[in-house]
Amino acid sequence: MKRGRRRLVAVLLCCLLVLSSATIALAEEAPAAPSEDTAAQIGDKTENITDEQEPGKEEDSAPIVEDGVAEEEEKIEETEKIEEKNETKDLPEKQEGPLLDSAQNTVDIVSKEAVDALILEPEARETEESDTKIPTLDHIEKSADPSKTAIFYVAAKGVTDDKSGVKSVEFAVWSEKNGQDDLKWYKGAKDGADSWSVGVNAANHKNDTGKYQIHVYATDNAGNRGLVGTSTVTLDHRDAKIPTLDHIEKSADPSKTAIFYVAAKGVTDDRSGVKSVEFAVWSEKNGQDDLKWYTGVKDGADSWSVGVNAANHKNDTGKYQIHVYATDNAGNRGLVGTSTVTLDHRDTKIPTLDHIEKSADPSKTAIFYVAAKDVMDDRSGVKSVEFAVWSEKNGQDDLKWYKGTKDGADSWSVGVSVLNHKMDTGKYQIHVYATDNAGNRGLVGTTTLVSDFVDNQAPTVAASNILNGDIYGGSKVIYLGGVSDQSGVKSVQAAIWGADYGQDDLKWYSLTNRGNGNWDMTLSLAEHGGPFFDEGIYNVHIYTEDVLGNRACVYTTDFYVEPAVASAGDAEVYYYDFFDSIWVYDISCSTGVSGVFYNFYNEYDDIYVEAHYTDFLTSGDLYLDDMIQPYGTCNLDVGVLDMRGRFYIVGQYYFTV
Repeated sequence: MKRGRRRLVAVLLCCLLVLSSATIALAEEAPAAPSEDTAAQIGDKTENITDEQEPGKEEDSAPIVEDGVAEEEEKIEETEKIEEKNETKDLPEKQEGPLLDSAQNTVDIVSKEAVDALILEPEARETEESDTKIPTLDHIEKSADPSKTAIFYVAAKGVTDDKSGVKSVEFAVWSEKNGQDDLKWYKGAKDGADSWSVGVNAANHKNDTGKYQIHVYATDNAGNRGLVGTSTVTLDHRDAKIPTLDHIEKSADPSKTAIFYVAAKGVTDDRSGVKSVEFAVWSEKNGQDDLKWYTGVKDGADSWSVGVNAANHKNDTGKYQIHVYATDNAGNRGLVGTSTVTLDHRDTKIPTLDHIEKSADPSKTAIFYVAAKDVMDDRSGVKSVEFAVWSEKNGQDDLKWYKGTKDGADSWSVGVSVLNHKMDTGKYQIHVYATDNAGNRGLVGTTTLVSDFVDNQAPTVAASNILNGDIYGGSKVIYLGGVSDQSGVKSVQAAIWGADYGQDDLKWYSLTNRGNGNWDMTLSLAEHGGPFFDEGIYNVHIYTEDVLGNRACVYTTDFYVEPAVASAGDAEVYYYDFFDSIWVYDISCSTGVSGVFYNFYNEYDDIYVEAHYTDFLTSGDLYLDDMIQPYGTCNLDVGVLDMRGRFYIVGQYYFTV
């Protein structure tokens, strides 16, 4: 490089000497100014020199610099020819353009800046060299070698490019079996700083075993791509072995129940993993005539279990063979362990009972309770418990069976109502029967209880509430709470009537049972006189009855219906050529007006308008239009219907024509 610079400087000095000589000659001979075409040519040549000397171009190599010098020499010779050609031409009085005189020509062609550029250009080019190198790789990481699985992983670590940066990494992978017939390219996934990885599945390579070649190619952002590293992995993934079993756990041996349990523990497969476990089970009685396959249930890490019911094996007793088969995810299946269980499950005994608990004796209530405690069966387990109950009065004429309810560990209970036993008092017999899952049933215990319950009272009411708020639409709600009876409530009724005219409007109402001792009803006042129902005090008597027929009035109360004030003002007749219209003013009712009633007729009954309601009200006034012309004495009756459905006469008017 230094030798090239020295050569360039020497060439430039020669150029300066030649140009200086040419300048002196031109100055002495005072040649004419070059023509415009010539000046343009010289300018073009000068620009070419400048363009070739820009830093950072690819042409800035040593050979190109020499070519530039050669071109410069050619330019110099061409300039001399142009000057000789223009010696005979006259010099214009005024010249425009880049060449003003010979001295200026010399400065333009070989200025100091041009020389500096020619000298410094190679050094500048060295700082801006283009990126022609591929990225570099630090190392390759991979799965355990040899790999026992069909999938292995490769990671290219420390892939870097100092100039343009790494754009992508690819992995060329093939097995050495049959050359590169299974070659496959994988695009690496960037999974960290300068790290690219890929997973390779042997299924993409004909499932070959043996050595695999891995070539890593990297590409930078300048487009440089190439091999940056290689590695190999040996695959030994062909799984030909069945899973292994650590041990078998089972129920107590011999088993006293018809169902026993087996668990295969520690079933593992290092290569493809365990897919399923099956249990082949049969009794030794009559060979394998009862052979049955059970699919194990995975109930923990490497643990598979199953429940075996003797009912699936002709209910045989004696020794049972248990063979455990395991299958891995590669399809390898085989026997991994065996065991035996002896069944002594033939249960001919009924369950046992520890003791019986019962209500206070004697019982003062209509219902007493019995509980059978610690009812057990070691072989098949308890299926159900029943209670046979009857009073000693008249033998077993009131015998009734009750199904016990399991209300705890080995505990079964029942509630007995004396209503189911003719309300008998005295001693009751209670016999407890238990059944196991093998079908064995029998008496497991007895007890007695004296009932001293006598019910001769009607149900009682603990709380009541009659809603005395506004009566909308003539309805009122009556509610009773806390109605109860030892024997049970059969019905609740209410007798209601207005107090003003005795019991002429007495009505009986049945209340509805809402549960939890709550009963209610909705009263319609229209049931007590229609639109002319009583106002003032209403009496309410509540009657209850139990299932034994005990009935009584257990509660009385009353409520008040506020009388309404209804009225109408004057009536006025308007005459035109005929008797046309009537106005009745200021119709009102303290409980609201829902409609107006009127009746119009004369003394001879020649004119009669049927009674009807109207809503032709304007500010409380009634307007009757297009009336027939009467003669004699005419009558107009006006009434209102309030918001409760009660009717009131508010005016009677007479007209004489």
